[in-house]
Amino acid sequence: MPIPRTRVLPTCHMHCVGFTNHRGRPEVSVIRTWRTAEGSWVVAPVGGGGRGPSRRPEPWVNFTAGSGPHGFTAGGWIEGTGSEKARSVRLAFADGLVMEDAAENGIVLFFEPRAVTFPADVEILDARGVRLAFHKAFDGFPFRA
Repeated sequence: MPIPRTRVLPTCHMHCVGFTNHRGRPEVSVIRTWRTAEGSWVVAPVGGGGRGPSRRPEPWVNFTAGSGPHGFTAGGWIEGTGSEKARSVRLAFADGLVMEDAAENGIVLFFEPRAVTFPADVEILDARGVRLAFHKAFDGFPFRA
């Protein structure tokens, strides 16, 4: 189970937490929280699930994400061969928006209060900023029924 992580952003906090579910299985959840004008906190789950051993041959971000009236939220853990070298992840969306987060405990967390255009290019970088891996994410996102 990953070590918890929190990222404090100007309009919200993003959290990745690990816990044991009611069946005794480890799970991970990404959660967004923000304070209302009245001072109470709102908790909005982004997603998550169980984790198993990665079979990826190179670093890859296992994202959970959401998109809606409160913007774009995403988080996940970096897994795969060589993932221990990852120090940051950069997302470059089809509309030109670029977001980056430092990998803490192998976890990255993102929030954008405006709509973004999918998909995104994902770059996983080492401590010198050299690309370790690249993949596309959120292709076909948001999902429609």
